Amino acid sequence: MRSDKRGLRGAIESIPDAAPAGVYFSQFGEDVVLWHYLQHVKGGFYVDVGAHDPYRFSNTYLLYKYRGWSGINIDLDERSVRAFAGSRPTDTNLQIGVSDYVGALSATRFADGAINSADSQMLARHGKQKVLGVSEIAVTTLAAVLGTHIPPDRQCVDLLSIDVEGLDLAVLSGNDWARFRPRYIAVEDHKMNLAKAEQSEIFQFLDAKGYRLKSHLVVTSIYLLR
Repeated sequence: MRSDKRGLRGAIESIPDAAPAGVYFSQFGEDVVLWHYLQHVKGGFYVDVGAHDPYRFSNTYLLYKYRGWSGINIDLDERSVRAFAGSRPTDTNLQIGVSDYVGALSATRFADGAINSADSQMLARHGKQKVLGVSEIAVTTLAAVLGTHIPPDRQCVDLLSIDVEGLDLAVLSGNDWARFRPRYIAVEDHKMNLAKAEQSEIFQFLDAKGYRLKSHLVVTSIYLLR
């Protein structure tokens, strides 16, 4: 199913409740788990860092399409931001890098934009993939993005989704946790071992911020604010 999700969109337009019907768009079914946790929240608000595509591998499309959610989609790749602008024009769609500092970083773009990265370890994993180019991109913090772009009528972020190919902890570190405390966080964590969850740096960080681990799907951990 994941190999042709764009073609699948038309086939499910008439399905009133897509997730229970077995339809998913995320890479490992994260969106169905999030749907289970958040299905009763209509008109919620998400922030998707490393959003990649409005449909393919999307943790937010089910909520956008079937629960009237909206939010902020962020990616360093202009192809991604252009796709979001066309498919989710009422969202805020930003082409920028997010980390724990303000400045610039060198990012590698691949033909498959899902694996774009500025992390050396992740780039080594993708060494055989087709590279489109390396460029300097502007970087800011999550706190700066949220402080600038969260609408005044929004009291909280219901879901923060982070998938930035290796720099996920840096994104979390750049938040103002006294001001912005998302209800749920879905974050990619390649170092998570469920038998030794406490050894994960991301687990340690979020545990200290008042979050508990709810689920883990292959490489994505889902946390709930206590």
